[in-house]
Parts: sequence; structure tokens; C-alpha cells
Amino acid sequence: MTQYTLNDLTLRTMRDLNIIASDEQPDATDFAYVKETIQSEFARMEADGIDFSNHGTTIDSINTVLLTELSRRMGFAIGPTFGVMDAATGQAGKEASENILRRLVVPVKNPELLNIERAARGARIRDPIISQGNGR
Repeated sequence: MTQYTLNDLTLRTMRDLNIIASDEQPDATDFAYVKETIQSEFARMEADGIDFSNHGTTIDSINTVLLTELSRRMGFAIGPTFGVMDAATGQAGKEASENILRRLVVPVKNPELLNIERAARGARIRDPIISQGNGR
């Protein structure tokens, strides 16, 4: 799978917010500000318990699966500074996007393991020996 860099995410976020056109290069000061904000927001999300390592993602190597949602999430953090949205909209958007990211980074169990776990739960419920221990 393709991996993207911090610079890729920075450009993607600026383009998604229409701060720059899709074929335009950003001003160095704006680029540095957005990059610093992304680094800070990424660290805050990790400190808040969002584990990106399940998808092999770090701030310097971003998995394709997470690129769009990370761009969206960072856009909500950066948008108010550039006048794209108000602070309340940005905050609400950050929270909604983090909920999506939390679901995306949860490790997925393989179907065989899920079937075994379901069968084990069902066996415990219907096991006559367990039922006798409960006074039934």
C-alpha cells in the first residue's frame, strides 16, 4: 500500500481547504504553519489514545487508508486560522473526525477467529454443566 509523508498530508490539507489550488505551491510561511499544526494535532490524538500503528502509520509515514480522514481532521484544526470556518465548527468537526479515526484504527480480527469466538460464547451459554452450576 502507498505511504504518504507529512509534506503530502500538509499539501493535501491545504488543497482540501482551498487555501491553495490543486496545482499551486503554498507560501513557505503558510506551509510551515500548517505542518507544525498537523504535527501537534497528530501528537495530541496519539496522546488521547488513537493508535495509528495498527495501519503502519506515523506522522512521517501515513497509510492510504487514513490519508483522507487525517486530511479532513487536520482541516478542521487549521480551517479557523485561514477563515475557512469558525472555531465552533472546527471543534465539532475535529470531534466527529476523531470518532471516525478511532473506528478506522481498531484492529480487525480475521473471520475465522471471530467464528471461533462466537462458537465458544455459544457453547458456554448452552453448556449443561455450566447450567447445573447456576442452580438450574
